[in-house]
Amino acid sequence: MTALGVGSTPRHEGSRCIGQKTYGGEATGHKEGCRIVDMLGRKKADLTDEDVAT
Repeated sequence: MTALGVGSTPRHEGSRCIGQKTYGGEATGHKEGCRIVDMLGRKKADLTDEDVAT
């Protein structure tokens, strides 16, 4: 799936409050999903070593 496809999925408060929480209060899956959308939107050459390792 492309960054546009993932990023355009419906967002609602329920998507942020369901699941395991981190210290910031945001659900782990929601936070990781946002990170994935960010990485998909970048060129391969712009990815960091940390991005590639995960």
